[in-house]
Amino acid sequence: MQGVFWLTEQGDSSALMSFATSNDGDGLSTLDLNAADGYHFNIRVGGDRVWSFHDKATSWGLVEVLDLVYKFRMEGADGAPAASAEEIVAAQIIPSGENLGGFDLTATGVLNFRAELLPSGNSSRYQTSVVWARPSEIFGVEGGYYDLVQVIDGEGNRLEPAFSDWLGYCNDEQQTGSTPGRIWYREAM
Repeated sequence: MQGVFWLTEQGDSSALMSFATSNDGDGLSTLDLNAADGYHFNIRVGGDRVWSFHDKATSWGLVEVLDLVYKFRMEGADGAPAASAEEIVAAQIIPSGENLGGFDLTATGVLNFRAELLPSGNSSRYQTSVVWARPSEIFGVEGGYYDLVQVIDGEGNRLEPAFSDWLGYCNDEQQTGSTPGRIWYREAM
């Protein structure tokens, strides 16, 4: 969970994200495997330098209106809550609209966001990167799939070919909208 990750195939929406500690406070961007509410990691998508976008398009505005927070329930190999960071192999991701009274969409039969860690070296293209599969379902039907690919490791090193592939994608206006070569993020004041 260290480093910077590329959300592949997101068009003008999400670009990069990090599980790093932010200045958002209030328990956000902090791993807590003993959290009383069962959410082990919460990240504010419009938070302090933890999520970026390829363009200031629809998703950028929606994230702000909702104050979108993704709440992760980390799982071990047996599907039970992970007891340590090393045991994490998957997560159920619960979207929450904090501006909607903290409404958590827990009905996975309606919207099911998952993250599933691929075993090391199992990605055909990104052998040097940590890769999370990100399947999504809407009303039980596959609603999309992308990979969350580590492009920079926890030491700040670029990981190839992932970093160059992300850079090429970012610079392609056919893929990422009206501001190719730029990413947009928010900072806590």
